[in-house]
Amino acid sequence: DFGGEVLDLPYLARARQLPIESVFVMAVVLLMTVFVDLIAAVAVGVSLMSVLYVKDTAEVMMNNCNLVTSETDEGSKEFRQLLSPEEKDLVRRSHGTVAMFMLEGSFAFGAANGLLRKMVPALERFDTTILDLTDTDDMDDTAALAIEELMQQADTVGRRLFVCGATGLVQQTFAQLGMTKSLRQAPDTTREATLRAVVTPAAV
Repeated sequence: DFGGEVLDLPYLARARQLPIESVFVMAVVLLMTVFVDLIAAVAVGVSLMSVLYVKDTAEVMMNNCNLVTSETDEGSKEFRQLLSPEEKDLVRRSHGTVAMFMLEGSFAFGAANGLLRKMVPALERFDTTILDLTDTDDMDDTAALAIEELMQQADTVGRRLFVCGATGLVQQTFAQLGMTKSLRQAPDTTREATLRAVVTPAAV
């Protein structure tokens, strides 16, 4: 008995329609069940599926990271739906000097590296980068520390990074990590106020 009774036969029958990652995990579990033992196979299967879950969740979170600059198409969702008329005007007046990343939903462990990869090129290209957390519901320690690393990167390349719109659980995370004092402004400063400060020279 090699543990075949645990196999999901309907699942196997649809193998050709399944994502390649899922088929890979299924194959590994099957082979380990046959050549090693059932307990080890289940443990490895659960571990692999956990890794895939983190990867998929991170992709969803990064899809909710919207970039807005003065070059953004004004018909896009980012420009049309997320910004007020005053904010749109300020973005237009930035003339390519400001990049604003708007995070929606929750950001956690899996998205930390993705956030770094997405924002570091902007830090190097634009004079000022704004990380807008107005629509961010929650953020874990790892994602918050990624923001701290971004702040250090900005200082290294002589650029400015502003964090705005943080409230509730996000602000609590910043406070618990002692990050609030190291930010350029109060993290709950509004998006419009931040844009106005960085776009209007007299307010900088």
